[in-house]
Amino acid sequence: AGFVRDGETVLIDAGSTTLHLARRLAASDKAITVVTNGYAAAIALGTNPRIAVHVCPGRHNPHEGGVTGADTIAYLNRFQVDRAFIGASGINAEGVNEADAEAAIVKRAMLQRAETPMLLLDHSKFARRSFQIICPLEDLPHLVTDEEPGPDLGAALARARVEVHLAGR
Repeated sequence: AGFVRDGETVLIDAGSTTLHLARRLAASDKAITVVTNGYAAAIALGTNPRIAVHVCPGRHNPHEGGVTGADTIAYLNRFQVDRAFIGASGINAEGVNEADAEAAIVKRAMLQRAETPMLLLDHSKFARRSFQIICPLEDLPHLVTDEEPGPDLGAALARARVEVHLAGR
């Protein structure tokens, strides 16, 4: 939440990790505009009257706790935002990856619409490989996580010039 500045526009992906971000932003005093495809994120953010919340249309995706599909992508393509925060199923030397194909499409669209794309991921997803690659590491300028990556992933992130930020530090 510390990355988000007053007055910014932000995309927030559906998911449990991004919900933590939404809750922190809702507790802040920042006047921001957020577009999200996540039900829980929209509800959390909506508790703060200084946050303008826009919810994507689309097909209910119970696994993600939000919406996906063509309507979601078309809606996201209407925006140009300062930051996008996405979650993922995993990250490895090949890139950021996702188990749910429909969710992967939404995540790609969010990253493309943002000036500063950011991945929020806990250490349990390091070196994990899933069905679809969302983006190569080179397309990801920032990773926010709870622990330092291991040597192999750390080296791959360094080669790709990904800045690793430890949450809460």
